[in-house]
Amino acid sequence: MNVQRIPAVIIQTPNSERFLPLFEVICKSEVFEPVLIVATMGYSLSGENEEFIQEEVLRYRRVLTQNERACAVSHSEARNVIAQSQHGGIVFEDDARVIDLEHLEQAALSFLAKFSNMSSALGLLDYKNQHVEGCTDNTPLRFRKLLAETPLAVATVLTPIAASEILKSASTSSQTADWPKSKCRFFILSDGCVRHGDTTSGSVIGDTAMRVSGKTPHLFSPHSLSSTYHRFLQKLDTILIPYYQPKCPFCPISATI
Repeated sequence: MNVQRIPAVIIQTPNSERFLPLFEVICKSEVFEPVLIVATMGYSLSGENEEFIQEEVLRYRRVLTQNERACAVSHSEARNVIAQSQHGGIVFEDDARVIDLEHLEQAALSFLAKFSNMSSALGLLDYKNQHVEGCTDNTPLRFRKLLAETPLAVATVLTPIAASEILKSASTSSQTADWPKSKCRFFILSDGCVRHGDTTSGSVIGDTAMRVSGKTPHLFSPHSLSSTYHRFLQKLDTILIPYYQPKCPFCPISATI
């Protein structure tokens, strides 16, 4: 793959400046081309679709909130940019904070070059409780294969094939939060280079008090068995990630999800 600027899509919360720290860092890069997309908000969505609700309950065993659905719509719009790109790119939520820009550039370029013809995605988040700036210097790049999806979609490298496949899946199912079902293979960076949030940012979709439980599907139905197995893989990933991202010698607290 020729070295050229690749899209770094930032999903920007309307009437908010919390994207600025991320945007200012990306603008310094000679590798990334910043692309701003205004996020869809829950209040702008139409009424609930009964068919979508049934699919949500089958997968999450609850009904998603309008904000969670809106988050999915925003990510689809961002992934559409990546799907139409030549080599792929990155999707950021606007509370992503870059720890090490050079490490981020190397990781994105290396991953897209290695997996350019595959449906693959790379999570960039650092899951350690503390991270000393510069401790990723001279660290070899390692892409660890996950059993399911990356736990969060805050900062993810996507190949064009992966973006297209996820978009197609999202268009034929419920507007599921973060990741619709797909055949995309997910990896995580062994030394994360992006942090989720800072002291001035907060979750826009974190209205957990408004979440509605749905009727649990029959325990031994195909949908239920598939969902249970998938949730098991997701839980197993959360246990394994601290081993994929071991504590660096300068970080005093061990890694957690």
